Amino acid sequence: MSLNSSYFFAGILNNQGNPETKAGDISINATGIVTVAQNSIIGNSSVGIGDSGNINIFGQSLQIIGNSAVQSSALQGNSGTINIKVDDTIALLGSQIGSIVRPRDTSVSSLQSRLLGTPTRGKSGGINIQARNLLAVDSSSISASNFLADDSGDIKIQAADTVILNNRGSISSTAFGQGKSGNLSISTNRLNVINYSQIAANTLGTGNAGDININAEDINIEDKSFITSSTSSFFNTISNVGNAGNINIQTSRISVKNSGFIISISGDREQALTNGLGGNINITATELIEIDAKGATDIITGFSAKTFSDSRAGDITLNTKNLIVRNGGAITAEAANSLGGNAGNININASDTVKLISSPGNSYSRIFTGVVSSDNNVTNAGNGGELKITTGKLQLTNGIISAATFGQGHAGNITIFSNDEIVLDSGLIFSLVGAGAVGNGGDINIQTPRLTLTNGSQVDASIRGGGIGKGGTIRIDAADYVIISGRDADGFESFLAAETSRGGIGQPGDIIVNTDYFLLEKNGFVTTGTFNSSNGGSITINTRIFEALTGGQIFSSTGSSGKAGDIIINATDSIIVSGVNAETGNNAAIVAGTLADSTGNGGTVSLSTNNFHLSNEAGVLTRSQGRGIAGDINITARGNFYVNHAFVSAQAEQAGGGNIDITAKNINLRNNSDIRTDLSNGSGRGGGISLTANTIIALEDSDILAFAPEGQGGDIKFNTRAVFSDSLYTDRQTIPDRNSLQSLVSNGSSDINATGTISGNIIGVPDISSIQNGLTDLQANPIDTTVLIANSCIARSLRQEGSFVITGTGGLPTRPGEVMASSYATGDVQSVSDESKASLWKKGDPIIEPQGVYRLANGVVVMSRECH
Repeated sequence: MSLNSSYFFAGILNNQGNPETKAGDISINATGIVTVAQNSIIGNSSVGIGDSGNINIFGQSLQIIGNSAVQSSALQGNSGTINIKVDDTIALLGSQIGSIVRPRDTSVSSLQSRLLGTPTRGKSGGINIQARNLLAVDSSSISASNFLADDSGDIKIQAADTVILNNRGSISSTAFGQGKSGNLSISTNRLNVINYSQIAANTLGTGNAGDININAEDINIEDKSFITSSTSSFFNTISNVGNAGNINIQTSRISVKNSGFIISISGDREQALTNGLGGNINITATELIEIDAKGATDIITGFSAKTFSDSRAGDITLNTKNLIVRNGGAITAEAANSLGGNAGNININASDTVKLISSPGNSYSRIFTGVVSSDNNVTNAGNGGELKITTGKLQLTNGIISAATFGQGHAGNITIFSNDEIVLDSGLIFSLVGAGAVGNGGDINIQTPRLTLTNGSQVDASIRGGGIGKGGTIRIDAADYVIISGRDADGFESFLAAETSRGGIGQPGDIIVNTDYFLLEKNGFVTTGTFNSSNGGSITINTRIFEALTGGQIFSSTGSSGKAGDIIINATDSIIVSGVNAETGNNAAIVAGTLADSTGNGGTVSLSTNNFHLSNEAGVLTRSQGRGIAGDINITARGNFYVNHAFVSAQAEQAGGGNIDITAKNINLRNNSDIRTDLSNGSGRGGGISLTANTIIALEDSDILAFAPEGQGGDIKFNTRAVFSDSLYTDRQTIPDRNSLQSLVSNGSSDINATGTISGNIIGVPDISSIQNGLTDLQANPIDTTVLIANSCIARSLRQEGSFVITGTGGLPTRPGEVMASSYATGDVQSVSDESKASLWKKGDPIIEPQGVYRLANGVVVMSRECH
């Protein structure tokens, strides 16, 4: 059957019929191809009063081409259902299949008066399509719409092989009036929506939008094509617009590329009206969800749920094996309004991997939830949604996961569960109160066996300048390790941070890390800071082994009146801080400080471990450059506290210095290592030093100093049995000035000094003169017992079983500078014979105990039996 520039009509004519009238059906049964071409129409229409009939088409294939249509419509009644079933292909080329109910007058004023006045009844019929393939190209459309009070019909499409929408092809269900738009269902093997094409379920009136349900093995959406569910007002005076429908997708693989997107919207950016709830986006892909912007930046590539109204945006829920977001792709849930609507939540469950990857030159791939309104004069602004990711491995390579507020409302929390590892390579996870925003930042919670940050990666919870609110807390639970390392190509370091920037108002959050092994290296750092009257957040790390190497640092600071945060490290095995980064010159350090012009106090550093190693120019430091006092340093090492060419220091430039308290089994300072409190200026009191250990050793210009050139030096208190240094400690004071202090630091000897305008006390130094004066260096050539074995007197073995070195006591040494020989009488020992090999002693032979001590001819003393 073929129609060419022809019309095939059934219906009710103008001014005919009544509410009970129903037009007849149109039924076409063809064994071959049905063609509707060149402005042809198959139509069942009621332009009078009553319902239009159904349209039924059956055949091998159906072609609707050249601005042609298959259409059911009604003006004052229900439109009929369109049923199409073919064995092969339905092809629409620049043509339409549609069911519509509308009034005769479709002007905006007429439609508005109908919507606000007495409703006019009329339901649009559904559209049912069954084929092997469905093709809609060149602005072709399949649609069901209703301008009256009743619902639009559902659209159901079943295509065994493919559904292709290309070059502005569309499938849509729309409600302009008080009724609900119909549901839209597609079931096929492959769905391609490309080149500005769309699938949409919308409401522009007071009725709700229908759901979109898609079941396909493979789905491809690209080139500015989209699937959307939205609610917004067609008339600016209508404020009670209905709810958007949900988008539900079941597939094995879905690919969204090059400005393709799936979006749910509540409201309109240009309208400040009350709208319905945004619809949810639910996608289940058994194998893969892939988003690839391919560098496109003009519009989003990916998934988005937004509200521009006072209603909540929809949630985004993704369930898959693998999620990959590439080259600027995005998943976002936003409250972009000034009416109080909240952003939706993002829930991602990927059993294997979640990857956010961007190649050089492309925008960062991102997952975001938050408030993006810039209208800060509104008191009922909305909040950001929750962001939750559960996966095996999470990889961010030039990727961002974020929750933020840039308007007036709270940011949501970020929660990440990984049962394998999380790797950030130039990746960012942040919770932010942005400039000009009013609201609290969300918390960041990460649980994983292994977390690695490299090449300038960041986990950041901050309040930016101009923002007002409370910063979020960062909590990391990593069963195996946390590694923070390296800088990116622009010189930005990898870090964990919870800060309030200059100009921001509010208290930053804390940083809490629980892991087995914690490593900072290659300039990686952890920091908290405040630039206002609120206190800075604390840093707490609970681990078995803590290492800060080659410029790795932990520091807290204040630049205003708030107190800097405390630093607490509990390492059950060891703390190792060592090394300088060769590229930047940064030394490994743990620092709590105050900046110049600040008035707040410094934070306390509390370190607890078994063995503590501090070396190679590394340091533990509290420092006040402002008017607040420096924080205290408390170190507990159940084993040894070992410092080699490094320092522990509490410094203050204007106010009082912090105290240093170190408790360890043994304290060992070597190679110009210092424990020091220092008040540079002012009449305040320098910090005190308290050292508790079995023994304290300070050698090679290692010093213990409490110095205050213009104030009172702090006390130095020892609780130990012995203090060993290069020279025996003597109580002496130094001229209280900076030059004198520098001379103590680099004078080549180990000093204990508490000098100030008023000197501090040095308490508890034990008297070890009897030990220290009796120490003598051992001789450089200990006795080699193998040359002392006499042939008949001293047992020998084919291998050396042990050695015996005599240091001697009393008498005179054999040579000046050597140890003194024994004062006991000695006998003579036979010399070694060249024929001794014949009578070598071996295991099993009788052992004859030595009977005395004998001096050899060269003065060497040995123990042997008496020789005859």
